[in-house]
Amino acid sequence: MAHTVQMSSMRVVLAGVSDRLASALRSPGRELDRTGSATEAMEMVRRSPTPRLLVVSEMLPGAGDVLAAVEADCRLSALVLVVLVGDRTALGVALRRRGMAVLAIRGAGPRLRKLARDPAVPVRQARERLLCLARDLAAASRRHVIQSRGLIDRSRQMFVPSRRGCELPPGGVHSTQGK
Repeated sequence: MAHTVQMSSMRVVLAGVSDRLASALRSPGRELDRTGSATEAMEMVRRSPTPRLLVVSEMLPGAGDVLAAVEADCRLSALVLVVLVGDRTALGVALRRRGMAVLAIRGAGPRLRKLARDPAVPVRQARERLLCLARDLAAASRRHVIQSRGLIDRSRQMFVPSRRGCELPPGGVHSTQGK
């Protein structure tokens, strides 16, 4: 079912997208690769040259698998702007909440044309979001390490070493939860 419309420099992969939406993206300077299966979509995305834009319909069987595979491949996720067309399924709702580009079917053509003209802007925004997320995760890890060290120190203070092993000091039984 796959067929390619040769245009020239910019490559776009359309997975499960309607003919109407595909025709809205046709222009000189764009190579459109279309497919109706998740497996074929992944083959097209991995083919050289790497596409700059991957448009996946939420109704494509295996759409979530395609999106997960691109996200899991660091090289692809940095090079390819992924857009999900459709916001009516649980997949569309969940991905929108995660900050992915999710377009409603109605009015998707003009938005996709705009993204196809300059897909680098959303990619830069995604990279900045990833950097912020990485910084936030690193800060959270540091907080957890500090908190763990504090709990270890408190537990050491609670137990007094003696000849018979560790004993609780008088009045030493109390809860450490919530501290």
